[in-house]
Amino acid sequence: MHLTGFYVLLLTSYCASYDVSITSTCTKYTNGTCSVWVHSGGVGDSTECFPGTMFMLGGSGIGVPMKELQLGEKVLTPCGLETVRLWLHRVSQYDMKYTTLHTDLGYVTLSQYHNIAINNTGNYVFAQDIRVNDTLVTSDGRRLVHHISYDMDDGLYAPYTTCGSFYVGNSRYGLFYEVHAFAHVRNPSSYNSIFTPILRAAEFVDADINNVTSEIYVHPLAEKLEWLFGDLLMYKGQATEATEHHHARKVRSVPHTQTSASTNSNNRNRKKAAQAFTAAFIAEFVSAH
Repeated sequence: MHLTGFYVLLLTSYCASYDVSITSTCTKYTNGTCSVWVHSGGVGDSTECFPGTMFMLGGSGIGVPMKELQLGEKVLTPCGLETVRLWLHRVSQYDMKYTTLHTDLGYVTLSQYHNIAINNTGNYVFAQDIRVNDTLVTSDGRRLVHHISYDMDDGLYAPYTTCGSFYVGNSRYGLFYEVHAFAHVRNPSSYNSIFTPILRAAEFVDADINNVTSEIYVHPLAEKLEWLFGDLLMYKGQATEATEHHHARKVRSVPHTQTSASTNSNNRNRKKAAQAFTAAFIAEFVSAH
């Protein structure tokens, strides 16, 4: 006889929650009571990124493939001309299902909990919340979503600019859509205002902190700040190296029932924590170098 249970747990990590599927099977009964259980399952994949087939709008007005994009490369952003400052994560070989939003002049492919602008610049929602006939913000105006598909693609790329946002499209010369570097959190621009001064302090202490050091790469500051920002900075995927600290997880959207008062309180607490962490982070890097 087998007893199977299915549990959905909400594991909150600041701004993210997770679906966990666990199946429990009794394999041995003693005196009518199950004495040995076998548990299987876990937490599904989650990423916050773009595939290598997407293009980032370069400083010359021509798209640059994500997989060819270099640190320091000039790109156009809603804030103007900037450089690719770092990779939050960069994994060249990893197959996963992405959300693709199609318009009459192209499409953009991104992870379901990545932020993309609708209606007006700076107004971000998750890709999974986009519906047909919603209006996407582009580098050249606005376009309606004609249909939505879900496609397998290769690579996990999450570049970062000081602006926090940039433009991504499906070809060198096509249309480019406004997206934000951070995923899994609503109002990502507010988090960028916390992340930028911490990054600046880290760069002051360690000039090489933004260098990509492995094929399965997570920025060291993103790892340091996981406790503060949750998953918005982190690649959470399956990896063989235990030292990479990757875990497969499936992230659900933040509940809409959160009140503005609690949101403001959370933001204040985060800013206070960020200020304290900046000082601690500098001290740690000074002692390590």
